[in-house]
Amino acid sequence: MVRFMDEQQQRTNGYPEDGQYEMLNAENAGLRERVAELERKVQAQEDELVCLRSSTADVLRRMNLIEQGHSPVASSRPPSSNVFKRLAVPTGNGMSNSSSPLPSRSMSQSTTNLRAHYPSALNLANRRTVSPSPRRASDATDETPTTPLSNGSSKEQPNSYGTTPRRAYAQQQQQKQPIKFFNVPIGKNDRGSPMRVWLSSQDMRDGAQNGNGQDLLSPSPKNGVGAFPRSIRRGFGSMNSLANAPSLRSLAHVGYKEPSFFPDQRLLQVFIRGRPINLPAPTAVRHLNPTEESEAPKAKLSLEWVYGYRGKDCRSNLHFLPTGETLYFTAAVLVLFNPDDKSQRHYTQHNNDVKCVAVHPNKLLVASGQSSGHTSSDRKPQKETRSPIGTLGELDALLETDESQAHVRIWDSITLQTTAVLGLGDATFERSVSCVAFSKVDGGALLAAVDDSFEHTLSIWDWQRKRKITETKSANEQVFSCEFHPTERHLLVTCGRSHISFWTFDGVTLQKKMGVFEGRDKPKYVLSVCFSETGDVLSGDSNGTISVWDPKAGRVTRQVARVHQGGVFSLCAVKGGRLLSGGGGKDRSIIEWVATDLTKIAGPVLIPESAGSVRTIAPGRGGLILVGTTHNCILNGDMMTGFRYIVQGHMDELWGLCTHPLQQQFLTCGHDKSIKLWDGISQSILWSKEIADGAQCAGFHPSGGVLVVGTTVGRWLVIDALSREVVVGQKDGNSPITVTSFSPDGRTLAVGSQEASVYLYTVSDDARRYNRSAVCAGHSSAITAIDWSVDSQLIRTNSTDNELLIWSGQTGKLATDMDKLRDTDWASGTCGVTFESAGVWSENSNSADLLAVDRSHNRNLIAASFESGAVRLYSFPCTSVKAKWREVTGHSTHVTGVKFLQNDARLVTIGAKDCAVFQWTVSNS
Repeated sequence: MVRFMDEQQQRTNGYPEDGQYEMLNAENAGLRERVAELERKVQAQEDELVCLRSSTADVLRRMNLIEQGHSPVASSRPPSSNVFKRLAVPTGNGMSNSSSPLPSRSMSQSTTNLRAHYPSALNLANRRTVSPSPRRASDATDETPTTPLSNGSSKEQPNSYGTTPRRAYAQQQQQKQPIKFFNVPIGKNDRGSPMRVWLSSQDMRDGAQNGNGQDLLSPSPKNGVGAFPRSIRRGFGSMNSLANAPSLRSLAHVGYKEPSFFPDQRLLQVFIRGRPINLPAPTAVRHLNPTEESEAPKAKLSLEWVYGYRGKDCRSNLHFLPTGETLYFTAAVLVLFNPDDKSQRHYTQHNNDVKCVAVHPNKLLVASGQSSGHTSSDRKPQKETRSPIGTLGELDALLETDESQAHVRIWDSITLQTTAVLGLGDATFERSVSCVAFSKVDGGALLAAVDDSFEHTLSIWDWQRKRKITETKSANEQVFSCEFHPTERHLLVTCGRSHISFWTFDGVTLQKKMGVFEGRDKPKYVLSVCFSETGDVLSGDSNGTISVWDPKAGRVTRQVARVHQGGVFSLCAVKGGRLLSGGGGKDRSIIEWVATDLTKIAGPVLIPESAGSVRTIAPGRGGLILVGTTHNCILNGDMMTGFRYIVQGHMDELWGLCTHPLQQQFLTCGHDKSIKLWDGISQSILWSKEIADGAQCAGFHPSGGVLVVGTTVGRWLVIDALSREVVVGQKDGNSPITVTSFSPDGRTLAVGSQEASVYLYTVSDDARRYNRSAVCAGHSSAITAIDWSVDSQLIRTNSTDNELLIWSGQTGKLATDMDKLRDTDWASGTCGVTFESAGVWSENSNSADLLAVDRSHNRNLIAASFESGAVRLYSFPCTSVKAKWREVTGHSTHVTGVKFLQNDARLVTIGAKDCAVFQWTVSNS
């Protein structure tokens, strides 16, 4: 491999090399990758065969018992016919870490035993173990010699054939030992081979204990709900994504304890991730039912504005509509933005990241494709306890209603109503839909879609009938673009890494012709493709070259080399026979050409450096040009006057969010080393500042004059809100600063770190001088939230281990007088583990992925955000685990921040991975 890379480097440096040999090397490299991927697929299928053969053996055993007049012994839990839950991939080699000896088993428990008993069951690669085939009914009566042990149990002396689950059952029936089988995931052995052990319910009762003899299946103050052995709580199998979560969660609900209120001590005990948490109640609360159902708040959330655009990793995602709106997307929302009247409309029917978009030739319909991700149980947690899948009909119904898999939605841009949904139920798209395109010659009757899987499947759809006509493997490498020819009927062009392909569709099948790059300067990537007004096919590649192709011959007819210093990220044909090209990398330029002979007309024109490089170009209103950039910004302008921002956003994970204490403004910061202050009224950016390190959190001083930003390297900065100058820089350790908070009187600053400490600083000289006064040390994990009391005397903190501690705001010591602490009036409500927010941790609301909480200033509402992308509103206080909520979605995942603006009329949320900022209006129903 090193020699191969050296050869590639030599050719890059210009050493003489035969062009044909270079292409052969490239093909060999692709072939090796394909073989490696096929090996991984074969191994995954062998894992599934292990589970299916084990399940088949169990079915045959039960059928044999029925034929012999016996009835299969029921499980201690309701019987489950969901075969998919048997596909959980285990880790470890059984329950061998138990202190109590397990009852004798007639089953092999490890790869070593299988090798001894079933040497022929190993596959050719000798890396996976295949479950032995079920034996015939006559074998069930054979007995295996046993040897008595000192503890009274018996040790099996295996014969040359080994034993099967049926044999084990027959033997214990003869010994009058009832056995109840169910499949327990135990993980992987030291070589990574997936194994599973068939245990009896007696095994679990007698053997599922830790080293101290404690029953791990029963709740305890330390382990709480679902405290199973570590081996049971590890990863799952390749096909277990459909049903493993409901089945595992139903198992985890064994022994679940409802929250309790102790009136004598005035304590509310709730269970968070299985751990009991005691929360002090105010003195006025003497009677409380923590399981009483309460109504959802009357207030509701409506998406008002979306800040940001996804240009960092998506192409051809910018379109101008006849309504005067600009269409683009970010997170799971498609935005229709009208820059003239400063308004937005939103299509919000997707439930995960939107990856591509195309506009129908009638300019009214839109097709958008998404990636697979959230399950229905993630979006609707009340379905977590659904019964296992029992029949194929139930499975088909689930697949039809489960919109978590990748699919394409076709919708009306005027009414925002969905017209058709393609790809649900038939598993057409494995990972995500990377490209979509409508046909043009036939009026948009067909839709092409490319799946971002290993084979990058290209499928053609009759979208009006929701019928897939054909599909085929498009390429071995990633596909960047897919477009129908505007004048040639059923001619389709795709391009991507190391290829450009011309497809002919005859109504039934697809025929492919590969484009041939002559000479030795073959590009590594073909980044963009478009069609001129005369029907020429033009492409831009990573060498900075623009090529004109003959689609019938698959060869280049004209070419202009090195027109951009970086790759040609985008090509756009505009009226008047002109062509626009956009450069990537450090080029950042746009050049205008004559499309027929590639003669330069104007340019290069540079876009702002802060915008990044050009990602996509689209024609706008009245001859203007829309430019999407790699820094998630959108520009508007022309080649004469230049370009200006119309949309700005962050380009890396967002973690910091704080609101101005006096105005309708908020500040965001993230790992892109950018700080941005936004105005919630005008929905515009007020200023932006770059810093040296990634930002993790932020907080305003009560006066609004300065703000503190915590970074990912343990440094925090005090910045003047008007001049944007750094006033103070301080470092507390090397771990990220996770939260910063000023006291209500502005005299103390609390800085929380991932090192589980809170540093207190006295503030003086108009918030320009900071001296450390104390350190609060007592948490066992990173600090997640800090609240100050109204009188600035106390602070309460939460950690990632869901701890609640209360400290003195002056000395940093733990406060111990519970009678005084329980009636403390808190100035903010960002801590999620408190008495007034205990109901957010409902066992049935999937709250284990809670990320952020905020209380409204009028103390009527609690907003909570989750890893699944959901944002919920609860009534304040929320002390019942059965409290109802109102939920909205739009973020694709990990909503890391949620804040009410100063007058509580708006709520702001930020997404970590989608880099999106959403502004919601809060109104009564």
